[in-house]
Amino acid sequence: MEIKKMLVPESRYSVLCPYPMNPTEITFHNTYNDATALNERNNVANNSTGTSFHIAVDDKEA
Repeated sequence: MEIKKMLVPESRYSVLCPYPMNPTEITFHNTYNDATALNERNNVANNSTGTSFHIAVDDKEA
């Protein structure tokens, strides 16, 4: 599996990650669709709703 590092652009911090965080747990969520990890990441990176996550995984890459 290939792992790509694609961080949120600083210009999007105020929308996608406005609060500091010290994570203590991890949650896995299945979107139950056929979108690739890259498509899921791009959808979140370009939204204006504040929806975000830390990692997207499909059957080939993360």
